[in-house]
Amino acid sequence: MIRRAALATAFVLAAGACGPAVFIPPAGPGAPVDATPAWAEATNTCRSARSYAATLRVGGRAVGHRIWGRLSIETAVTSSNIYMGATFSGQPIFVLAGTPSQATLWLRRENRAVRAAASDIIEAILGVAIPPDRLLSILSGCGTRAFEITSAGSHAGLVSVQTSDTRVFLKRGAEGWRTFASEADGFTVKYSWKTTNSPDKLWIRSIPGREPSASLDVSASDVSLNEALPPSVFSAPAGAASAEAMTLEELRGGTWRKQP
Repeated sequence: MIRRAALATAFVLAAGACGPAVFIPPAGPGAPVDATPAWAEATNTCRSARSYAATLRVGGRAVGHRIWGRLSIETAVTSSNIYMGATFSGQPIFVLAGTPSQATLWLRRENRAVRAAASDIIEAILGVAIPPDRLLSILSGCGTRAFEITSAGSHAGLVSVQTSDTRVFLKRGAEGWRTFASEADGFTVKYSWKTTNSPDKLWIRSIPGREPSASLDVSASDVSLNEALPPSVFSAPAGAASAEAMTLEELRGGTWRKQP
């Protein structure tokens, strides 16, 4: 069982990370193809993911700001809960905890608190509105929690699968079919795999012209799927109760982004 003080997950946000060329989704529906076997193989592990824990390194830009330094964020995510606890060089920065509709972010240095939907808070921090269930699906490698295929097509080495909420692109390699990229909610994700269980690298990009914008490069290690997470992990941070209220707009451009 994971305790809040000893979660097995961390985000490290590092400026200056380099990634591959931006993924541009193929135009058009592609040639008709039966993608059922490929889709089943590619999502064999991630479709049963109930929780995700890992050590991540993330770099790039978010909401018009370069991500500075080495921001470490202990993270636990399920389809209905999220917890993130961030520090920089051992100094506490923020704690985020709650459900998709009711989450609390406590900026510890400023002693200010934001209460809003989890996806709105994540968008204000990282530039992409990702609710817990979407975050779980991305980090585990499926890109979606909707697995019924509505259409599929072949695109010069890639197979596209359209579900009710996401377009996912599959590619066959030495280990078989894997998720290569996904597109939904105004951003794309490109995946790289070293193991068969989950992607070790992800590149998240907002679509051109979308605001706020995001360009995030993510590396994952020490991944743990389906580890039991006690409900207490997702309780609102105690310090937020006495903190001064803060709006999402203030969070997007606030002084908390300055390097300590």
